[in-house]
Amino acid sequence: MPMIRELPLVERPREKLFGQGSKNLSNTELLALLIGSGTQEASAITLAGRVLAMTELGLTALKGASPEELLAIKGIGAASASRILAAAELGSRIAAETPYGRVRVFAADDIYRIFATEFLGEKQEIVTALMLNAKFDVIGRETISKGGIVSAHVEPRDVFRPAVKRGATGIILVHNHPSGDPTPSDDDVKATEQIEKAGELIGVKLIDHIIIGSGRHVSLRDMKVIVS
Repeated sequence: MPMIRELPLVERPREKLFGQGSKNLSNTELLALLIGSGTQEASAITLAGRVLAMTELGLTALKGASPEELLAIKGIGAASASRILAAAELGSRIAAETPYGRVRVFAADDIYRIFATEFLGEKQEIVTALMLNAKFDVIGRETISKGGIVSAHVEPRDVFRPAVKRGATGIILVHNHPSGDPTPSDDDVKATEQIEKAGELIGVKLIDHIIIGSGRHVSLRDMKVIVS
């Protein structure tokens, strides 16, 4: 693979980006821009290919990658690794940005569209609460825990405290299963039942609990775990 400086100008990633727009660059070319000049042994394009070959997940793997995993790739140093990880995190945060005042949710599919990209590559369970008003407009969100709804000892008060502060009338719990299988565990079901009962006492309804897997999701309301 030739060094980038040896390529014709129109084929160099930077010039191609300015001339044709970033959407016309391949994943390898975009990563090469983050890596920079490469090394004497390998071009940035070659190094980008090594990064993408790190796992079978391609770009998805970057979101959950550790600095140590990137540094283990021959030719990737601390500067390149930090730029790659920063770009992956920015992409995740952009995907998670939600214009709450304009989003209305009625079904589990609506929630899945919001969170599917955000949870890609996550290696631990993240429990998030979406807060809704009476018209089912999303008025806010709060990360309740990292580590799972049970292993992180999620308490009903932790779930409903931000909802009460925002004046929400209902919440939707969302969490991921890093295994890719969204089937709820017995602990998921028990925790959901406890949280639903607590919501009834304080007047904030648990509308649903959505579990996100790999290309799939499960609604505990659809499963009749949530009945109110």
